[in-house]
Amino acid sequence: MARSKEVIVIAPDLREKFGWGEEGDIIEVECDGEMVSFLLPPVHNESLAGSLAPYTNVTLSEDEWDEARGRAWSEATANEVPPPK
Repeated sequence: MARSKEVIVIAPDLREKFGWGEEGDIIEVECDGEMVSFLLPPVHNESLAGSLAPYTNVTLSEDEWDEARGRAWSEATANEVPPPK
């Protein structure tokens, strides 16, 4: 199934205010009979490592990070309900 690609223009001052570049996606859904648009910034490969450093003094080795990621993922998905078939 082919989808048409529509263009939505976001004013330059709003793009600058919210840190948007030229790219990004918009998801539109119906909510209470109205169309609601969610702006999704483009995917990036810039590291966010260290952005929370001021809020913790915990350091982990690479092996401990792998274990912590696995544990966090398990906890985050423990209550998920599988989609209907």
